[in-house]
Amino acid sequence: MMTSIAERLTRSYCLFHWLQVKPIPDSVRTSLAYSTLEQELLSLKVRPEDLAAVGADVTDNFEESRLAFMVRYSGLTWSTCSIFCDAIDHAEWLLAGTPLLVQFKGVDSSGQPGLPKAALSDFMFLKPSNVWIDNNRVVSFTVRWNKHEQRRMERFIRLASARHGIEATVVNVAQSEKFIAAIKATVGA
Repeated sequence: MMTSIAERLTRSYCLFHWLQVKPIPDSVRTSLAYSTLEQELLSLKVRPEDLAAVGADVTDNFEESRLAFMVRYSGLTWSTCSIFCDAIDHAEWLLAGTPLLVQFKGVDSSGQPGLPKAALSDFMFLKPSNVWIDNNRVVSFTVRWNKHEQRRMERFIRLASARHGIEATVVNVAQSEKFIAAIKATVGA
């Protein structure tokens, strides 16, 4: 089974924070990926505090080092890791940012339209809303993000969707004409 992008990001984020003796936000601590990682470490008789003792004072630039570590540990791109960290560090973007409509187009290798429902886990750290699921396939959802960072979000959505063989489009919902056209195209009106 393919590990979700969100799980890989959470694991690498937590390991780096433990190594740097930095607090892990509650929003991350309550995730399944965090619990799983913590249990794996405990089964190896390694406590997060033990990792922290090894990693203290490793770097001068915390954010860049965190991203470099996450890229190396997760195997994901710098941009993807940066989006994840921004979602945690700037949680207000997910609540009050510019709404973006994400639509999944085409068919995957099995000939089915839309994104497999299980693949929605790749996007859960973005707190998607208005998720439209048809026949266990994700047709669309909405996320909120910083309007100045929209291009970076579009790249992430496209790359994460391509991982499942699906194309994605991202439309700024605030631009009402495009939003109405996108909805009409989705429902076939």
